Amino acid sequence: MRRRGVVLFLGSAVLVRSMDAGAGVGLVLLCTDRVSHDPVRVAGLLAAALTALHVTGPLSAPLLGRVRDRRWVVSMAGLVASAGVALGTVVVGSWPMAAAVVPWAVAGACGPMLTGGLSSLLPSGVGDGRRSRALDALTYGASATVAPALVALLATTWSSAAALWALAGCGALGSAGVLVLPRAPAASSEEQPVTSRQVAAHLWREPRLRTVVALTWVGALTVSAALLTGTALARRQGSAEAGWVVSAFGLGGLAAGLGLAVRPLRARPDAGMVLVTGVLGAVLAGCAVVGADAPFLAAGFGALGGVLAVHTLLSLSARGELSPPHLAGPVFVAVGGAKVAFSSAGTALAGFAAAWGGQRVLAGLGVVTVLSALGIAPGALRRAGFSRPARPGAVARAPR
Repeated sequence: MRRRGVVLFLGSAVLVRSMDAGAGVGLVLLCTDRVSHDPVRVAGLLAAALTALHVTGPLSAPLLGRVRDRRWVVSMAGLVASAGVALGTVVVGSWPMAAAVVPWAVAGACGPMLTGGLSSLLPSGVGDGRRSRALDALTYGASATVAPALVALLATTWSSAAALWALAGCGALGSAGVLVLPRAPAASSEEQPVTSRQVAAHLWREPRLRTVVALTWVGALTVSAALLTGTALARRQGSAEAGWVVSAFGLGGLAAGLGLAVRPLRARPDAGMVLVTGVLGAVLAGCAVVGADAPFLAAGFGALGGVLAVHTLLSLSARGELSPPHLAGPVFVAVGGAKVAFSSAGTALAGFAAAWGGQRVLAGLGVVTVLSALGIAPGALRRAGFSRPARPGAVARAPR
């Protein structure tokens, strides 16, 4: 039964996260088709409304610590997001800009529940906990690879609006599937409901989790900036080369995710995160060196996608292993929502820094990432080395 629950989770997660991953691409194509005046600017504003509202994650996170069944919160969020994408598709080009932003902003506000909130529902007890988390990380890579390809296919054979409606349908179907998962109560051990202050205090007071969360956000910012920069570098040699870079990044993440699911990582989350973040920075620096050569750049971004899959696995594992049961769900949502906000900021920063030159930007991102890892390394490596992961909640309840 537990194995069946994991299979249902994976199917639901890929469907829901495909909507989240493909909506931005579809939105750009939709604005190109429907908006006559400055479509790129309109697409940018609507995409910002879709992604920036993920920052509300820390505010909505306590919901998962208060309800009797977390599945309903996540499922309703997915259905509302699906409705927002469907309605937003209808109004683009026909409604005033101020009104057209609203459905996309509503869909974005639901986003944290589709990332961290959904991860908190992952059934435990199927083999190794890290294996389950690796499968969860794999759904991010799968949706990031499949969703843009699906949007491109449907936009070419049918229309960009049809592609977005298909994504909304995927999101609604996946959200309905969430309700079939094993029941997920809030598991609160206190009479008082969970609050945002409790979540923030836990993230700050648990040093190992604090380390992982900080490096999670650093990685989100630098990798999103690097992806935009690398795509722009490759596009100078042709649109096909830019497509290869994006595809290589997604395939690298998929391959690493599959490998981690077969052979789970045994590193402690905080120490492992420091090491993997350092490797992430080194790969970014390598991409800067080969930036003028599209095949090598694609290979570098394939490696970047693989390292990011390990990075994501350690982040997901830490949120579950280093949080008590009643705070695990809210922690997943708060960290995941802020992570998307950092990704949006990274994309914006890359756009502003484009005038510096793509290779310089990649080199700078690599340096920032490595320095972030080095700054945190002494404390993290002193607290924990490499060992088998603790059972969920056990570390957080152990004496400090």
